[in-house]
Amino acid sequence: MKRIYRGSKRRKTPLLTMALVGVLLGVLIGGGSFVSAAKGPSVADYSQCANGAFVAGASDPTTDCDAWINGILNPNNSQYREDQVTAQRLFVDGLPAGHHSYDFQYLVRKADGHAYDSLATWNTTQTTADPCQGLNGPSGTACDTLLGDPANADTLPIDPDPLVVDSACTTESTTTSEHQLPGQVFTMFGGDLTDMTYTGTASDSEGLYQKINVEFDTTGSAHRVYLLFGGHLAASLTPDEGSPRGWGDNCGASSISGGPYHIKLDGIDGASAGNRDNQIMSNAVLPLIIPSLSTQPTASATTSGTVGDSLTIANGANAGGTATFKLYPTLADCQGDTNALSTETKNVVAGSATATNVSVSPTSNTTYYWKVNYSGDPANNFAPGESACGAETATVNVATTSVFPVPSP
Repeated sequence: MKRIYRGSKRRKTPLLTMALVGVLLGVLIGGGSFVSAAKGPSVADYSQCANGAFVAGASDPTTDCDAWINGILNPNNSQYREDQVTAQRLFVDGLPAGHHSYDFQYLVRKADGHAYDSLATWNTTQTTADPCQGLNGPSGTACDTLLGDPANADTLPIDPDPLVVDSACTTESTTTSEHQLPGQVFTMFGGDLTDMTYTGTASDSEGLYQKINVEFDTTGSAHRVYLLFGGHLAASLTPDEGSPRGWGDNCGASSISGGPYHIKLDGIDGASAGNRDNQIMSNAVLPLIIPSLSTQPTASATTSGTVGDSLTIANGANAGGTATFKLYPTLADCQGDTNALSTETKNVVAGSATATNVSVSPTSNTTYYWKVNYSGDPANNFAPGESACGAETATVNVATTSVFPVPSP
């Protein structure tokens, strides 16, 4: 008996058509996209160091990372200060043997404020940070093994940047190189750094960006390449206020208004790297505080005696750091920082420090001059400071006795 199939006709679907449909369904279900059979480089990690929310009165600055994050550094997860460095890491897989390059851009000016004015060594501020933190399993073990040996590191100096960046609040040099930290480097594992070039600027609604190209070589089969560097947060204070790299009052990274600012990975080997953007909010950056130094030398003495000095940071009940006390025999010596009779460094505790008394035995009336250098305190955001020569004196007067001849009988 002949069977009759009711409904739509059944047709034999060609195998090629079925395969294409399967691929399409796989892409749609997985939320992915078509990729070529020859897979290129891929970013395994582009993140930055979140160093923990600021704690007032902390005795020491944070030197490690709470976590490496892809999100925005903000007051809930981080607190840096101007003139410090945020740590950045870029891990890329699939780079074949040969010559390669990365392109970055970073926001140097937003409105009138200076943001990331330059790049820097990755662990300048986070000196004890673990660059492999957060990696688990075989990838973590491989990272620990390679990066755990300093001999595997290749470094490249970060050149002085000739870019001129001016703004309404800039009162110091407008040349970026005058504000960079000295001796900074890029650090790479799994590749050999060969060159870096400032490639120009870019502008958008956010502000002015500096662009930079970093070149390197790899050998052998494709493997993970690790690049570490940092972003230097522009300082506000001027040199006479304790910040040698400052751009001007209220002109640094903490003075940026509005949204966050950026260090972006633009490309790998000239091709787009996707949206890779490490950001920081300006309210996660503290301005430096100018310490108000109150000093008190010992009272003047007669004949041989001792002279001393003490330091109090008038606006720093929680201030730490160190104070270096120097005693000079003349004002000229004090101003020239030469021929100090005594040099002593003491810890500043709760905003004060006292020098050990110095014994002196002048042969004539002598005025001594004290100078105190304060180191600053990153934990409590105090800038370095120095007392002025001539502001602190202690005079030692030598007593004299008149001897009269005895009358003759």
